[in-house]
Amino acid sequence: MDRADFLDLFFEESDDRVRELQASLPRLRRTPGDAEVLNLSFRCAHSLKGGSAMMGFAELTRFTHSLEAVLDHLRSGRRPVTPAIVDTLLASADVLHALVGRSRNQTEASPAERATAERIIAALDAFCGVTPSLRPT
Repeated sequence: MDRADFLDLFFEESDDRVRELQASLPRLRRTPGDAEVLNLSFRCAHSLKGGSAMMGFAELTRFTHSLEAVLDHLRSGRRPVTPAIVDTLLASADVLHALVGRSRNQTEASPAERATAERIIAALDAFCGVTPSLRPT
């Protein structure tokens, strides 16, 4: 397999993970402590983070790192599932969809898209108690 084959596989799997997140996260509104949804969502974020890091998509890796951290806090019970964090998670899935698409098409984010992603990263990090200066690179 060459890099193009790996990229095709990465994008196919990324699309699947994003669809899984978009389908499962709304269930947290009805059943906030649903361990199945939290574990599935964590695995999706973890897979996206690892694959994007391996393929060199830094922006996608950074975003999924913050998302994965929140999902880990939720699934471990360190933080409760609240309507506000569910809203942020749902917005995160939309940003992930856009990030995967831009990575695939090798396009840059608009200033508005970049601001939205940064705002969500800040909200995710704040939820976990991470300040920008303490964020891993």
